[in-house]
Amino acid sequence: METAVIVALMLLLFTGVYAVSSFANDQNVATTAVRAGGRYLAQVGNNHFVQGGSGSPTSVDEPAAREVCRVAMTMVDLVGIKSIVVYQPTTNSDGSWASTDPTDTYTVDGSCNVLSVTFANAPSADCVSAAGANTGYPLNCRKQIHPDESQIGVLINYSFNSPTPIMHVVTTGTEYTVVTLAPVYT
Repeated sequence: METAVIVALMLLLFTGVYAVSSFANDQNVATTAVRAGGRYLAQVGNNHFVQGGSGSPTSVDEPAAREVCRVAMTMVDLVGIKSIVVYQPTTNSDGSWASTDPTDTYTVDGSCNVLSVTFANAPSADCVSAAGANTGYPLNCRKQIHPDESQIGVLINYSFNSPTPIMHVVTTGTEYTVVTLAPVYT
């Protein structure tokens, strides 16, 4: 009798450890994904924005969103990617995303194709959107002149499905990174 109780408890313990380990592994992959997108955006920066040109960030952000998605799709227990957010970290001192930050939100399908983009919030006071540009984080606000390079944040929202039948849990994970744009020396 005692053996059956001990074996059941040990099975429950090992199942819980496996589920937590799997979630930690997927969090690590999500971190790698946002860092890959952040590196891409840091190198491309404002894509050589020309005054008078379109300040729309989709030409730069969509390939970065696809890169984040491509890496995130390697998560073992991924249910789906809810959104990939590119933002100007202005509100929180640690750079984490806040609902008031200038934000470009991309939704992607299972093949990492961008389905839609939503722009939210006006850029910071020291940056005025280019004519015809949406709110969000337009290209002309992404400064690359040394020593005043801008920062850019990348965030992923995804769903995780616990791999164990005993402790079946579907939860949402969020991971972000903030990078400084690569400098352009003049």
